[in-house]
Amino acid sequence: MKKKVLYPYTFDRKGDTLRLTISPKNCNQLLFLGCIVLFSGLFLFHIGMLILILPILDITLKFILINSIVSLLEIFVILYFFSSYWWKRKGLEIFILYPNKLEYVLVNKPFKTEKHIFDFEKLEIRYQSGEDFYNEEEAILLGVELDLDKLVGNYPIQFYMDDGLQVVDSERRIPVEVIRKIKEEYLLNQNSHE
Repeated sequence: MKKKVLYPYTFDRKGDTLRLTISPKNCNQLLFLGCIVLFSGLFLFHIGMLILILPILDITLKFILINSIVSLLEIFVILYFFSSYWWKRKGLEIFILYPNKLEYVLVNKPFKTEKHIFDFEKLEIRYQSGEDFYNEEEAILLGVELDLDKLVGNYPIQFYMDDGLQVVDSERRIPVEVIRKIKEEYLLNQNSHE
């Protein structure tokens, strides 16, 4: 049986601050590269058609406009696929947890870096099971294990703030042992502040 590849991660603590960085796994992304090459070829074909055929034929403005629009759409599709490819190869998810604040940073340079800051009064650190439920009874009916100590495997981490008013899940999976460790460290921080 093939062993699942985990996303590399780093977890460290500096004073009251906990920092989790989840990196991309090293895998072959031939599908994304193929899409980028395909759409790049189509784009070059349309540009070539405009440059080579335009002087030869009496082309209408409508034809030029349609080709220009198609070319622009192809550029956007190329950028989308390349951005997705880059996220899978180089993108980082960073969680910085303070006593009453969570910073969630998605780094996908050179395309986009998103930073979200969440203030909270109460925080629960959980895992994302992939099932939607609203109370313990529903979780039991769906077969979702609520106790992290009984869980094994790799899951996205979930920060459940202020009784569900704000919820942040990671996009990538980490070992449940790391989720347990982050929960322990956060509870130690909370107890030292009380």
